Amino acid sequence: MLQTFLQPILSLSPVRPRHSRRLNQIAVFCLVLVSLGGLGGCVTLKGPGERMVKTELLFGDAKLNGGTVSPKEWQSFVDKEITPRFPEGLTIMNGAGQWRTKSGTFIRENTRILVLIHKSSREDAALIAAIRESYRRQFGQELVLQVTSDVRASF
Repeated sequence: MLQTFLQPILSLSPVRPRHSRRLNQIAVFCLVLVSLGGLGGCVTLKGPGERMVKTELLFGDAKLNGGTVSPKEWQSFVDKEITPRFPEGLTIMNGAGQWRTKSGTFIRENTRILVLIHKSSREDAALIAAIRESYRRQFGQELVLQVTSDVRASF
C-alpha cells in the first residue's frame, strides 16, 4: 500500500533496492508527521484568545480491590480535591473505556473525564499531580491518565 501511495514520488528518481527500505521509513515518518499536524514545537497556535493549556484527566471508576467509585464518592472527590484547586471552572464528562493493567488484565470501566483550561505554570502542574495522586490513593487506582495540549482560549 505504501509503495502504491509513493509510486508517483518513486518514479521521479530511480531507487536502488537496498535504499527502498530506508525510503519507506522516511515516507512513513513523513506521513505520521503530516497526520499529526507537524512537529509540536513548530506549530503556531493562531486565532482568538490567549495561549492556555488544556489538561484532560481520565478517572476510571473500577477499584482494583473490587467495586466501583459511586456517584456520591465521585462528587465528594470533586468537591474536596478538584474544585478547591481549580475554582475558576472545570468540565466533567462521562465516558466508557478500557485499558490493560500491568499484570496484563483488561479492565473495562466507566470513565469520568475532567477538562481544565488553565495557564501553563509549575503551580498548576503540581495541583494536577496532586489530584491524580489523591484519586489513585483514595480509590486504589493503578493510574489516572493525563493528556495535555496547548490551546488558545477566550472567555
